[in-house]
Amino acid sequence: MALSFEISHLLQPKGSNQCGQTCVAMLLGTSVEKACELVGTKGKTETFQLVHALREGGVRCADRRYRCRFHYDLPSIAILFGRVYAYGEFTPKCAHWMLWYNHQILDPEGVVPRVAIEELRHDYNIRLTSYLCIYGKKSNEPG
Repeated sequence: MALSFEISHLLQPKGSNQCGQTCVAMLLGTSVEKACELVGTKGKTETFQLVHALREGGVRCADRRYRCRFHYDLPSIAILFGRVYAYGEFTPKCAHWMLWYNHQILDPEGVVPRVAIEELRHDYNIRLTSYLCIYGKKSNEPG
């Protein structure tokens, strides 16, 4: 079953830590500024903040992130969470949210082009660790 989303690729403001908010903005079809208001911060985000913002905006999603073992386990639409690999180790401060849509990554930072997930680790030094599943938009139909 196809999910009814029209998604435009948005970029987070330069030099910001608003990758999570930008993923929310893409899913809601709104501005990054509006997404920051829904998330409750213009800085780094936690999963619960993204879940709250998505639900406030009418998107059904999981309550928590799920561990990603293989890229072919990913749902149709998800917010991916990854760690940036630098200098031979993964650094906790270098976390990044990206949107998975139509079998491609939409990177809010604009560093990763629309690529297949297999290219993430080798070409861009990002290790995908988990994802937040997006189920669809809430129906406006009664009952």
